[in-house]
Amino acid sequence: MTATARNRRVSASLTSVVLANQDAGRQGLRIQNLSTAVLFLTVGGGTTEESVRMPANAYYEEPFPGLKITGRWASVNGWAVVTEIP
Repeated sequence: MTATARNRRVSASLTSVVLANQDAGRQGLRIQNLSTAVLFLTVGGGTTEESVRMPANAYYEEPFPGLKITGRWASVNGWAVVTEIP
């Protein structure tokens, strides 16, 4: 069976938004920051401390598939493209 990647846009927000829910069956995930603002990711479901700082046009590939990932931007412009491989 061939996995089909799913792409979606998530609009920039000053408050934390879910970019990817926890999913033990997920095989891969990539996030690209298509904003001029820094995107702060929290990996693994934490709520107060960011794990990854993504400048404009940077991308993140999930090293441990299945974790919940949230994000917030330094200012509201642009979006992130989230690609999940189920």
